[in-house]
Amino acid sequence: MKLQKSFIPSSEPGVALEIVTAKPSGEGPHPTIVFHHGSTGNGRNKSLYTRTVAPAVMANYFVERGWMALFPQRRGRGRSGGIYGVGLNSDGSGYSCDVEIAIAGFERAVEDVDAVVDHLHGRTDVDKERLLIGGVSRGGILAIAYAGMRPNTFRGSINFNGGWLGRGCPNHEIVNPQLFERGAPAGVKTLWLHGS
Repeated sequence: MKLQKSFIPSSEPGVALEIVTAKPSGEGPHPTIVFHHGSTGNGRNKSLYTRTVAPAVMANYFVERGWMALFPQRRGRGRSGGIYGVGLNSDGSGYSCDVEIAIAGFERAVEDVDAVVDHLHGRTDVDKERLLIGGVSRGGILAIAYAGMRPNTFRGSINFNGGWLGRGCPNHEIVNPQLFERGAPAGVKTLWLHGS
């Protein structure tokens, strides 16, 4: 399986988002999953920001079943442009546990997903009637919430161990439920996979 890298415009002028695509054979249109990466652990290791995340096991699973898999990198991640601004402390000490900062970081991530969805509408190899959204960790909660925030975009949502804040932040009990509740209006099937 060959992975293709491309860049699309973000909502921020002059800033492009990297997308890694795994395609099945044939011209399509293909059913498509957009799969979102998680955080970088505690957010302190800046070398992880530039690592492009496109899990081969996920790509293979879907491509073998005739699906195309897209792995967008949000601003400041992988080779995407811009600043990595998804709820970091201003002093560089990692992810913030502050509710307002965390929610603002989530809203910034939603802007990047909006740019990816705009991109999907222009692709002839994407079956717009068979779109899924998924993700792991921060990407998992983003997938569930986004499906409800933009109903009638995706037919289903997959959440692998999702959460915006981890248990190291006491405010995870405020932020995570609030964001997951945004997924309620989606009216689509969801799959939640959590484990140790």
